[in-house]
Amino acid sequence: MLPEPIERWRPRALGTAAEAAVWMARLKSDNRLPETEAAFRRWLEVTPDAQYLFDEATDVWEMLPSAMPARRSRPVLPAISRRMTLAGAMAAAIVVAVGGGIYAVNLRPVVYETQKGEQRSVSLTDTSKVTLNTDTKLSVRYSHNRRYVQLERGEAVFQVAHDSSRPFVVETRNQRVTALGTVFLVRSDPTEMQVALFSGEVELRAKQNVSTANGMILKPGERATVREGMTPVVDRPVSDVITAWQRQEIVFSDVTLGEAINELNRYSRQQIVITDSSIASLKVAGVFQTGDSAAFASNMARIYGLKVRQSDGVIVLTR
Repeated sequence: MLPEPIERWRPRALGTAAEAAVWMARLKSDNRLPETEAAFRRWLEVTPDAQYLFDEATDVWEMLPSAMPARRSRPVLPAISRRMTLAGAMAAAIVVAVGGGIYAVNLRPVVYETQKGEQRSVSLTDTSKVTLNTDTKLSVRYSHNRRYVQLERGEAVFQVAHDSSRPFVVETRNQRVTALGTVFLVRSDPTEMQVALFSGEVELRAKQNVSTANGMILKPGERATVREGMTPVVDRPVSDVITAWQRQEIVFSDVTLGEAINELNRYSRQQIVITDSSIASLKVAGVFQTGDSAAFASNMARIYGLKVRQSDGVIVLTR
């Protein structure tokens, strides 16, 4: 019995590396249907480490002799072509698995994490450095031709050691940042992500746009903010302001009290709470210490004539 047509086939009961190899073969197939790429994008969105493993599968495929295009004197029957493509995909999956053994140390992710109010600097195996801000979690995985970081949440500054043969890739839920040798910041919040470039050059692209030729190229001093379903917005913030957390400071300029409190609460287990919308809309400007919620609440109470009440580790601001 012939296998199910590859354009309808789903890589069930396979590891993610094997799934990546199968998807790679499907995308390279001459018989690819219009729905293939859309299905591939959905797979990328819902599968952990999918983009990284897809890239690895593609690299392996391109090294295989069978991956080289061959001229044919006559067309191959569709059923045979589909069968060969599926077989090629499975062969690539096996190679990826074998390669995984060779590169087991590099491919196994190393996880770094900080708690609320904690910051941490780490040196990676390629001499790149990462500084994690409060409540941040990321994983690092290197292969022979790629350096890969998955930023699950939070914020980090990356000082990337130059290596043109191994791009340095940072991914959030929906975006991908690629650099060779540079210094940049990436922040991932539930509703948006930001990339700020301090030196060098980075490329930003949506993870689902894997087939586009180029993404957005940022220049030093630029910051791109990407919100769900919206076009990236680029501005030029003061670098000392967006990296003030490295000095245990936070700088507010014409933000609302509600916005300021949301940001300060990232740094402390002692949360500030307001229930009055008229209080939330008050404006805040100044430099404050991260993690000192009590001092901030006291300052706001003095400036705006508010009352401060502490209860069960929570600071409540009221009229």
